[in-house]
Amino acid sequence: MMSESLIVAVLNGYARELFDSDMDNKTALKTLRLLVDNHIYTYDEILYAMKLLLDKGHSSIEWTTCVLDLLQNVMDALGLQPIFYPKYVQEICNKVIRAATEKDKEAGAVKFILGFFEKLASGGVDIQRMGEVDLLYSEQGDFKKGFIHLQQKQLSDWSRFDIVKKGGSLADVQKFMKDGSLTIDSRDQGGILLTHLCAAYDRVDLLEWLVSEGMDLNALDAQRRTTLDVAKASKASSATKWIVEWKAKTIIGSFLRRSYYHAMHRRRLQQSNDAATLIQS
Repeated sequence: MMSESLIVAVLNGYARELFDSDMDNKTALKTLRLLVDNHIYTYDEILYAMKLLLDKGHSSIEWTTCVLDLLQNVMDALGLQPIFYPKYVQEICNKVIRAATEKDKEAGAVKFILGFFEKLASGGVDIQRMGEVDLLYSEQGDFKKGFIHLQQKQLSDWSRFDIVKKGGSLADVQKFMKDGSLTIDSRDQGGILLTHLCAAYDRVDLLEWLVSEGMDLNALDAQRRTTLDVAKASKASSATKWIVEWKAKTIIGSFLRRSYYHAMHRRRLQQSNDAATLIQS
């Protein structure tokens, strides 16, 4: 049973130390990394264990904050991206919202929890339908007001992607990027990056510029699709052709660079050997 498993015991021990002594226990996460690296537990199982941990605190706001702190440490240490695990993240967040709405007077805890949700939203996690029932029937406290503000901000952030959807020019997109309205890390609804959206709308001109600015065509959206996957699914023929050709050029260029550096290394080594032979003679 997961409720009695090693992963729950390990995480519970870390959370208890945070709860009892108010200490950051990042070094203890080495055990957790070992369990993951050896394929004993998956990220899904870790998140499920986190959900079980929240139940151990019986909606205590202090315990909830400790578990969230631990979860943030786990995500940072293991590179776990919550956008790829919507089911468990939704369940965890619903439990957190319930605890936060019931104990809305703890200002420090409320601020920490809102900060956690802000990170989730900026990372592409859809927070629009989280905790709907608890928020609907709770009083208008600090957490509820703060969370509604985050939801509105996320909708506003999503609306900035309309510049592409409505056929905006390259200059328009460049302006948005320059003033910070959009960044290479910005995600639309569904965890879609700018490259995915431009591919879907067959905008090769935008793709070329975004790649020149450092955006990665292999980055994944919430459905774990690359830019090429989205282009193909959208039947965006020009974008698909450009991406395939760009990838081919990149592979060939990388191969030629490696071959050149290896040849130069062999040449320098030969020159060094020749010089040593000449000196010895």
